[in-house]
Amino acid sequence: MCVIIHRPANVEVPFAKLESACNVNPHGYGLVVSDRGKLETFKGLGPKGNDPDEVALLLEKAKGQEVFLHLRYQTSGKRDLANAHPFEVLSKAKDGTDVQFMHNGHLNDFTNSPDRCDSWIFAETVLRPLLLRSAAYDDVETILEQPFLATILKEFAGSSSVFLLAGEGGQVLKINENNGHKYDWGWASNDYSFQRQSRRDPPPKAKTVHKGASFLPVVANDGPKRTEAKDRETFFQIFDMEDISDVCSMSEETVLALCSEYPDAAAILILDLIDAVYTQKKTMGSH
Repeated sequence: MCVIIHRPANVEVPFAKLESACNVNPHGYGLVVSDRGKLETFKGLGPKGNDPDEVALLLEKAKGQEVFLHLRYQTSGKRDLANAHPFEVLSKAKDGTDVQFMHNGHLNDFTNSPDRCDSWIFAETVLRPLLLRSAAYDDVETILEQPFLATILKEFAGSSSVFLLAGEGGQVLKINENNGHKYDWGWASNDYSFQRQSRRDPPPKAKTVHKGASFLPVVANDGPKRTEAKDRETFFQIFDMEDISDVCSMSEETVLALCSEYPDAAAILILDLIDAVYTQKKTMGSH
């Protein structure tokens, strides 16, 4: 899952927060700077992922302006610059106003392309036609302020996705804004991007016992066999945790994000918990 950061003018995002967010979401970034009502857009994708120093420098250069930052974690579409957010919905040259779109979440109905991510397809097939029709009847300077627009977009976003649309003249529309978190340096669409346990990518699928939609134990010829923690990489090794007690500090949002965005890692965590219960029961039985 990605993260959207909305930073007002003349404040600074703590570098530690920015570094964590870049590491958690390393697959491209996009920056929209609102400069005297006009939008300027920058995108980047480094060979080793999102460079927090590079992003911090851009934020510093735009310190006096309102900024919208998107850091991507690839879930659909190619890992390339074209799939980095934001996506242009309307342009000044063609449509008379600029509107940019950022998304945090997953849109299952728009994952029908091997090359383009769901957010890009949604921006092109839903947002652009919707805003063009609105522009035909309403003032483009208040195009994001029409109540019906928020109502329609809420239906597409559901309860989990977060949309942010930035327009000329300081227009900002956030869908499911309350899913995010307010900080003294701005607003972000989630908080798990700033937590240590989320910094590393999930393990390769080959290391799990994942088969289709089911997580199955390894089966030997003589019947079911439990996969012990010592025979595989554990969740705690993957996410640099000390032991199982660290899991208790994970927020509900982090657990939900783990299940929806990192199902293989969630499966490993379940196996670890099963192993912990089995080991405890075995130890208690021996006394």
